[in-house]
Amino acid sequence: MQARSLIFALLPALLLAACNAPTEAKKEAPQRPVLVAAVHYAPRAQQRVLPGIIKARIESDLAFRVPGKLAERLVDAGAIVKKGEPLARLDETDFRLQVEQAEADDSSAKGALAQAQAEEERIGTLKRQGWSAAADVDKVKSAAEQARGAFARAERAVALARNAFTYATLTADADGIVSAAMAEPGQVVGAGAPVGSVGLVKSLGHCVASNM
Repeated sequence: MQARSLIFALLPALLLAACNAPTEAKKEAPQRPVLVAAVHYAPRAQQRVLPGIIKARIESDLAFRVPGKLAERLVDAGAIVKKGEPLARLDETDFRLQVEQAEADDSSAKGALAQAQAEEERIGTLKRQGWSAAADVDKVKSAAEQARGAFARAERAVALARNAFTYATLTADADGIVSAAMAEPGQVVGAGAPVGSVGLVKSLGHCVASNM
């Protein structure tokens, strides 16, 4: 009788323990991580990055029209230049001497021409007065013609020497950006040898990329 009473007394405690056991086990179970990502559109082709060189569509290789020793380079690669802006200069010593020599020859030819013309006028006056022979007239006229030819050649020599002097300075033929510098001060360059390259500014919006 006492044993039965003891069982009935412990039964509520056993039932309570049985009900609480799964709950405690459920609380102690570790949480499992979940990967979450937002849904979005993605390009079908992957973006690729390639090495390359950007160049202007129109480029102009610049060169001196006369040979000489490069005295100074006024711009570097990447410089923005305007039309007519000086880019480099040759040593001007020889060009200046050539101009001085041509001007001296021109002055001498001019004096010789004035003398020949004066003699021609004098002989012409004597001829009209009957004091000069036809042979003398022809001789003086021939000398005057030679003097005129020498003076014309001297004038052209002065113009050429002055042009050569201006050619000693290389200028940009258009607005643009210096894309390359191919010569350094002290280097002797020939006429027509490229010393720099300029890409036109108006064409830089249409560049082409070449793979390296």
